[in-house]
Amino acid sequence: MNNPYKITDSNISIDSFMTKGEVKVIILDGYSNNVVLAETPMYGKTEIATRDGQFTNLNYTSSHRIDI
Repeated sequence: MNNPYKITDSNISIDSFMTKGEVKVIILDGYSNNVVLAETPMYGKTEIATRDGQFTNLNYTSSHRIDI
């Protein structure tokens, strides 16, 4: 997890990224014409950081669920 990667094949379908039980974020960066796929933590937040309208960073805050 937490390894975003750049998608270079423009003919790939959205269905190929779908995995049952997982949430992923697709970032369409029109500034640099890149597409980035990032996984999300099981419990927590994923923040997309930008500067001057350009994608710069992903910030993860994760936690653990405790069933009592």
